[in-house]
Formats: sequence, structure tokens, C-alpha cells
Amino acid sequence: SYTDWELIIVDDGSTDNTLHVLQKISSESDVNCKVISISPSKWVFSARNKGFEQITSDYFFFLDADDWVDVDYVEKMAGVLDHNTDISVVYPDMVYFDENFNEAIFRVPDFDPQILVQKNFVAYSSMQRTSKFKEIGCYSEYLNDCRNHLSEWDLWLRYIKKGIGFKRFAEP
Repeated sequence: SYTDWELIIVDDGSTDNTLHVLQKISSESDVNCKVISISPSKWVFSARNKGFEQITSDYFFFLDADDWVDVDYVEKMAGVLDHNTDISVVYPDMVYFDENFNEAIFRVPDFDPQILVQKNFVAYSSMQRTSKFKEIGCYSEYLNDCRNHLSEWDLWLRYIKKGIGFKRFAEP
């Protein structure tokens, strides 16, 4: 439902026909779409940092190939940031599928830095202010290869340390 957006796709070292397929989709899309290729793979957080270099908008969020957002996700999340200048990260509840493919909603807590210090509950698909992500230094390249999402948690903790505001969006 939000019409002024662009899609940046980072192909992180695919060894199949992915890059060709992405370039074809990009060339035929009505959406402003950029495709970036990294080879060999640098893993997810380096790929996200590389894609971030292309961002020209005030807000952004990350998705992986197996993620999905509702048609009005961008409009709703951007609206929270538009109306809360003291907030730089807005994070949603999440929908996931159990081992039997049943849909379930994971309700995350309202923002509390004390809880976040103990465990990460903020999704990487959270919408962020581009200026703050850049200011904080993007994802840690040092933690990039840990493959257990410590890089996300590290980012949020660095935001807290800088006094950057968070807000929960109580919808998946």
C-alpha cells in the first residue's frame, strides 16, 4: 500500500541460476529494484551491510528470502517513525510456522532495555532510520561469521548504548 519504495536484492554468492533470475525479475518489475552480487559469499550480515550502501530512503528494513510482510507493512511501520521522531527502530510481533506448518503469532514485549540485555526479541525485519544505522556503524563485521544472529543483538545493544529509541508495533 506504500508506493514510494525501492527493493535492493543482494545475491550473496549463489552458485545456481539465482543471479540471472533476479536480474530478469528486476528488469521486468514496476518497482525500483537494484540487484547486487557478492561472490564468494560473505554471509548474511556483510551482505546486509553491502545492500545498505545502496539505500537512499530515510527508512529501511531487511528481509531474507524466506520472509514475508503484509501488503501494508511499510506504510504502517513508516507511519510509526513519521509520528515519533524520538524513535529510530520500530519492531513488530512476528508470525511463524511450527513443525506442522500451523501459523502462530509470537508476541514480543514492549520495549524494555533490561529485557533486551538479557535476550533479543527485536526482529531484523524491524524498520529503522537510515541515518541511525549509518551512525551506529551498521552490522559488526567481526561478529558476521558467528551464524547465530549475535550480530543483530549486538546492533540493538549498540543502539541502546547511544540512547536510540525503540517502539513495538503490536501487530505481526
